[in-house]
Amino acid sequence: MTPALEVVGLVKRFPGHGRAARDGLALAGVDLSVAPGEVRGLVGPNGAGKSTLLRLAFGLLRPDAGSVRLLGRSIAEDGQAALTGVAGFADTPRFHGHRSAQATLTALAALDGRTGAAGRTRVDEALASVDLTDRARERVAGFSTGLRQRLGIAAALLRRPRLLLLDEPTSGLDPVRTTELHALVGRLAADGVAVVISSHDLVEVDLLCHSLTVLRGGQVAFDGTAAALHDRAPDPVHRLRTGDDVGALAVPAPTGVTVTPAAAGGLLVRAGEDGLAAYLLGLAGPGSPPGTSPSRRARSWRSSPSWWAASPGSRPRRERRARRGPGRGRVAEPAEQGARCAAALPAGPGGLRRGDRRLAEPARRHALRP
Repeated sequence: MTPALEVVGLVKRFPGHGRAARDGLALAGVDLSVAPGEVRGLVGPNGAGKSTLLRLAFGLLRPDAGSVRLLGRSIAEDGQAALTGVAGFADTPRFHGHRSAQATLTALAALDGRTGAAGRTRVDEALASVDLTDRARERVAGFSTGLRQRLGIAAALLRRPRLLLLDEPTSGLDPVRTTELHALVGRLAADGVAVVISSHDLVEVDLLCHSLTVLRGGQVAFDGTAAALHDRAPDPVHRLRTGDDVGALAVPAPTGVTVTPAAAGGLLVRAGEDGLAAYLLGLAGPGSPPGTSPSRRARSWRSSPSWWAASPGSRPRRERRARRGPGRGRVAEPAEQGARCAAALPAGPGGLRRGDRRLAEPARRHALRP
């Protein structure tokens, strides 16, 4: 099967354009192959060469070495005919601001030879595909970034392409429109259209694309499926703060989990989600609530039935709410609570501690009422 997009040994230089470390090298021998019906994600940081690759594919730039073939044809050999069945945009779509969305698409359809009733039908279908029918007669100058993105996608769909190249198409789109775009790309891929999407969002690429190509410094750092990339990636490092770092280090770590002390205090735990959860459970220990440090297991609140009486201010929120009455958090049943507090605390020369008088005082006032 002929690839929809085939890039072999692509090299592009921009001498004197701020790439001193790479001698102006934007792309250094990039290879890429996209099959019909495949959704390929093009991922990389700013300056990695994603937009440059798309410009070369559209014929907007000439490569210094290598070749680009679109649907089996090359711009170097076939000229503009190589772009038949290819659509999309590199960078942000730009249009004449004084034209309406409908007039803009009508002009673009005419450039492709689609005029008359057939051209109007294609324009209406393209506007409907991105939900711009109600705003078709508005001037593009008043469009937001998201609306311009949707108009750019509609312009690409005018050609009913077999290869669609989109440079960060979800930029400026709200979550609803992003979901709609994902569904649209899925339908196009099901119809055999090859789609290449450049993006900074790895989550979006993971959800939408069948495979991805990671560019770094003008070279291919990874080419394959998202699952394969996840398998190659090391486990993340988590910064963990404890009440007793020495005691936490003494707790055996599960298999595959590495724990080291951090220079600024705390622990550095390299683990996946499951490994981190297992390690945290080991720190808490059996019968201890989450957040209890290893050095305090013997003093866990579960081992003290009268723990709330010793410190009324630290009672659980559920207990406090149950004993509150209506109106400004007043304490209900003051005599009962005051008596309970006085009975639970040992007598001393100073009587109840200051923190506990707030429960004993209502009892005294209640007893003095006539």
